[in-house]
Amino acid sequence: MKKTAVYKWVKRFSEGRESVTDEVRSERPATRRTEENIAKIRQILRENRRLTGHPQCNESSIFL
Repeated sequence: MKKTAVYKWVKRFSEGRESVTDEVRSERPATRRTEENIAKIRQILRENRRLTGHPQCNESSIFL
């Protein structure tokens, strides 16, 4: 762990934080891996086996 991270944690706990778990965020989820998205990608790959990498994600509106 870097010193800067330790300093941030020390500061947060000295300001009254009591929990080490992450706080609830209103941001989008870190992953977009759902059964629906997996099925879309598989279908696109079945239709064109030459696709690799991110193009199939962009084609199916799944942006990484």
